[in-house]
Amino acid sequence: MTKKKKPGKPASLKLWQEALILLSGCAVTGIIAGGIVGIIAGLILKNRFFGFGGLVGGTAGMLIGYPVGIITGLVLGRKLLRFEGSLWLGIIGCLAGSAGFLAAAEAFQIVAAYSLTAYFIIAPVLGAGLFLLGRVWGKKKRK
Repeated sequence: MTKKKKPGKPASLKLWQEALILLSGCAVTGIIAGGIVGIIAGLILKNRFFGFGGLVGGTAGMLIGYPVGIITGLVLGRKLLRFEGSLWLGIIGCLAGSAGFLAAAEAFQIVAAYSLTAYFIIAPVLGAGLFLLGRVWGKKKRK
């Protein structure tokens, strides 16, 4: 008598789980890197620009450091967690989500509170989404 194998997780459920893990990991590494770069930039520019140097440096450092942290999260997800995907598409998605949204927010005069909130959501979603989309495209290309 042979033992019946337990059915594994469906492929779509596994993909959704990986997407959520990758998305949350990218957001966390982005926040950590953005905070570190923001603090360093704020300390460097302290007491400049009529006393607003720390604020300018902290904000600019956060806006630059956040995408760098997201890209770091993508690399860690690929190397440590062995997630399959296109790292180049993930980097392009992260940078396009960051720069594209900030440009659109400026062009359409979106309120700063809404634009920063959406910035922190859109950048990792596009980065992780395009990273995993590269995996789906790669499977179609191989067949």
